[in-house]
Amino acid sequence: MEGPTRIRAWLSGLILAALILAALPAAATAAPAVTTTADGGPGSLREAVALAAPGETITIPSGSYKLVLGELTIAKSLTLAGAGAKTTILEGGGASRVIDATNAAAEVTISDLTIRGGHVHTGIAEGGGIFSQAGHLTLLRDTITENTSDATSPGAAGGIADGGGVTVHLETNAALTVRDSTITGNVANASGDTGKPGGIAEGGGLYVRFSGAVEVSGSTISGNQALTRGGGIATGGGVFFSDNSQPGSLSTSTLSGNLAESGSDASGGGGFIITGGPYPFALDRVTATGNSSVSGNGMGEGGGLSLGGSANGAVRMIASTLAGNAANNGGNLGAGSELSIGDTVISTGSGNAGKENCEGAAGITSLGFNLDSLDECDFHAAGDRVNLDPKLGPLADNGGPTATMLPAASSPLVNAGASFGLSADQRGLTRPIEYPGVSNSTAPGADGSDIGAVELQLPPPAKPANPPPPSAAITIKLGKLKKNSKKGTATLTVTFSGPATGTLSLSGKGLKSRSRSVAGVSSAQLVLATTGKARRGLRRNGKQSVRFAVTFVPSSGAAVSAGRGAKLTRRLQRTRAGS
Repeated sequence: MEGPTRIRAWLSGLILAALILAALPAAATAAPAVTTTADGGPGSLREAVALAAPGETITIPSGSYKLVLGELTIAKSLTLAGAGAKTTILEGGGASRVIDATNAAAEVTISDLTIRGGHVHTGIAEGGGIFSQAGHLTLLRDTITENTSDATSPGAAGGIADGGGVTVHLETNAALTVRDSTITGNVANASGDTGKPGGIAEGGGLYVRFSGAVEVSGSTISGNQALTRGGGIATGGGVFFSDNSQPGSLSTSTLSGNLAESGSDASGGGGFIITGGPYPFALDRVTATGNSSVSGNGMGEGGGLSLGGSANGAVRMIASTLAGNAANNGGNLGAGSELSIGDTVISTGSGNAGKENCEGAAGITSLGFNLDSLDECDFHAAGDRVNLDPKLGPLADNGGPTATMLPAASSPLVNAGASFGLSADQRGLTRPIEYPGVSNSTAPGADGSDIGAVELQLPPPAKPANPPPPSAAITIKLGKLKKNSKKGTATLTVTFSGPATGTLSLSGKGLKSRSRSVAGVSSAQLVLATTGKARRGLRRNGKQSVRFAVTFVPSSGAAVSAGRGAKLTRRLQRTRAGS
């Protein structure tokens, strides 16, 4: 009986140990390393995405990663972290979309990458670069470029093309965050073939609809296109936001050179933003310039921005600059209802007479401190100004992460606004800050802020590009004396440690004082000659001991001295015998 009892105890111990091990949490594992740019196989990005545990970060080294096996599907929470958008590039190669984030419960972050050359070609084409239904998509310091959503077919009408660069369909309470990124050169194309009507193209750069919370900040959206040539509807050449179910915002960003073009209906060349839901959408410190809405039948509207909301979800634009945009109607702004604007400049738009700057002014509520270079936007609240040239500079690098348009010191924008609670301008510099020598607005609520996206500030003192090194102090060295026994004098050579400019002098008891100017020399000579008792002693005895000091006073810097003793000699005059 003793043997079976031991066996049972031993088996019970094994079972207990197995149960304890099973209850312990699994050890954390590192994300698979990416060691090759090949698409597939050990060490590839595709394999790393497949093997990584949810929530891990996959680090992608510098290199060009061309997807030859189709789009990269991400169905779990992951972070893809490149070495920098200039050096880590994911390439669709024009054959497929680049990234498809499919899990509505996932959190996907893409940072420090370039997403390039994605192409989706179907009747309903969405997200040439990135298509996301993730719970939270975050883009940080990325470049999204040269991607296409293509809903065209030979001999057919155009289909639906959304988000040439990025398309996001978000569930309620989900989120999209885009920070410090560039979305440029992407196309949503739903043009019809020859003789066929165009379809619907929305959001050449970025398309977001039925979304939760949206935040785009510190980003550049430029050179994107929404095209439905042949007819159809083209909206949001740069960005398209619609029907957000949580608050949305576009801030500290620049939209430039974007295009919405249709044979029938085009709007929002730079951006098309319609809330359509119960939450507001906020724009602040946004610059929109050089954007266009072009329509073959003259219906192009809102070359810079097309904005509007619902009774429960208004659009609010603060401290922004709309200048130099073009459309048939409302070259700078096409306004729907529930749109409020404050501390914003709208200038030099191109469009039909009376609608160069604004279309739909009846839908605008002025919050004050706006400037309209004409008088088309119904800006007549406290602090508003009309029919004035804002004297804006061109779009340029004026500091900060995005290009901006800086007003001249003589601009009527300077010190004429209100900050509406903002503590910095589009570049991140202090706001408000009063520019010296310019009177502030006296309208109620004015605080010395400038109107528009940029706060003019005095530049810091200029620093020399290459300041000269401090000059080394000149030192002197006293050489040997060259004696003249006939005259009882001696010549002293003084050597300088570098090119010397200044005054060299000699003095001593019983010696004549000497002084001379030097300029750029390495050495100079001084003569020692006796005087008084020393001279008489030299004539009587034929020799005389003296001490002397040499002083050099440079043209700039401190004086230096050196001294020592010397014995001067002179041949005595002999008389002839018997004379």
